[in-house]
Order: sequence, then C-alpha cells, then structure tokens
Amino acid sequence: MERRASLISKHHKEEIIGPIFDEFGWSLETVWADTDQLGTFSGDIPRRQSPIETVRLKALLGTHHTDAPWLVASEGTIRTSFTGLVEGIEIVALVPRGTGTMVTGRAMSHALHAVSFRVDRTTSEDEIIRQCARADLPRHRLLVGTADHRGPSIGALATKRDVVNVCRRLARRDTSLVVQTDFRAHLCPSRQRIIANAARDLMVRMTQYCPKCGEPGFGDQGTIPGLPCRDCGHPTDETFAQRWACPSCRWIEDRKTKPATADPARCQWCNP
Repeated sequence: MERRASLISKHHKEEIIGPIFDEFGWSLETVWADTDQLGTFSGDIPRRQSPIETVRLKALLGTHHTDAPWLVASEGTIRTSFTGLVEGIEIVALVPRGTGTMVTGRAMSHALHAVSFRVDRTTSEDEIIRQCARADLPRHRLLVGTADHRGPSIGALATKRDVVNVCRRLARRDTSLVVQTDFRAHLCPSRQRIIANAARDLMVRMTQYCPKCGEPGFGDQGTIPGLPCRDCGHPTDETFAQRWACPSCRWIEDRKTKPATADPARCQWCNP
C-alpha cells in the first residue's frame, strides 16, 4: 500500500496532522481548497450535511489537484452536552482515490476552551472587556458576528480592544451580536489537540487489518450495553462488548469486555 496522501485544508491543519502521519511512515502534502463552502463555525455558511458526509466532501475537493492515492480531510463539531459541558468532536478521514472505502479516526474531548456571550447596543465597553477576560487571549482568538447570521463575521481577534472595536463597528439598533471563540483550527490550540488525537486514531486504524477481507481500517466502532448483573442476571446498561468493524467489507466482530458481570449497584432491578 502506497503511503502518500494529500491533505485538503484552508486552515493550516498540516501543522497538526503532518507530524503524526510522518510518525507512521506516511508522506503528507497539502492542497489548499475553500473548505468553508461546506460550512463555517461562525454560522455564516451553514453545514448542510452530516459531519461524516462533510469530511468526505472536503477530501474530494482535492480530487483534481493532486495525484496522491489518498485524500485527507478533517471536520469538527462543537456542541454542548446534556451535562452542560462544551465538547469538541473531530473526524480525520482518509479517502482513497477511486472506489475504495473511507477510513476515519475520531476523538472527543471536554478540554476545549470555549466562550460565548451576547452584545447589543446597551452593553458597556467595560462589560465586553470583562467577558473577554475568560477567552484566553491572544492564545485563543475570538470572533464577532450577528446573532441571526445575516451580517458579516469578523474573526481572528487577538485583543480585548480588537473585540470592542469590532462590536462598535457591527452594532446596529436592532441587532444582537455574539462574541465567541474562533474555532478555526489554526486559531484554537485546544481544538488542535483533539484533531491530533483523531489523526492518531486514524493512523492506528490503518495498521489494523480486517480478519475477513484483509483491508486496513479495522477498528473499534463503539460499545454494546447489556452486561448481566452479577446477582440477578438481568442485562444492565454497562458495556457487554466492544464492536469492531471493517469499513470495506462491513465485517463486524463483537469483543466481550471484562469483567463478565456487572455490579448489582449498576442494575436497575437490584438497585432501582
């Protein structure tokens, strides 16, 4: 298998992904493409596809700009979990040229530095500066845009004064602004760590071959609940097995976890 790939990126992701590919013996070049057309974190351009479809489309943007046998792209999702914590989810994908099947690496973390606050024409300069103190400037940058996404967004803001000046420029009588972390990869170090973890997950998967068809990418696809209670034997929500799957032939292998039974304290029948 030829280990030569082209990364399709607009935001310098080669600085994050390149060293990890190199560690696993892959050669990675960069192809610039306007990946913002598939959606932006600012919301100016909505993402209309699922993350997995978006990362595939990103990779395919490079089809006519490189002869590398593999195309690489990444896609991130920032969301608030049911616990109220902000979580970053990253996918890094290898898409083979031709009819092969995409292989993906994934990572998730709550260690994402993220701030967001509203500003309108009544918000004082002192309040904006106070809110910006939480933003880890200039290490993480900020972005200002209209709450309804109908106006322009201005990002890469490195100082509190930059934020105040942009808010003044964009403020209108009937418009609310949102100041938030600029999540573009080259401006968000805490997101960079998640992308790197997803790239490493991808590279590890490419060293694991399917026991049925022999193609690379065989890996963990998630957990299966149902570990039986040690006392009553009733299935619980605890993990019964890890599901491994092949992206090429769809072969599935469930690998049972240890221990073989669950603590009765985790059983909805023994401990309702």
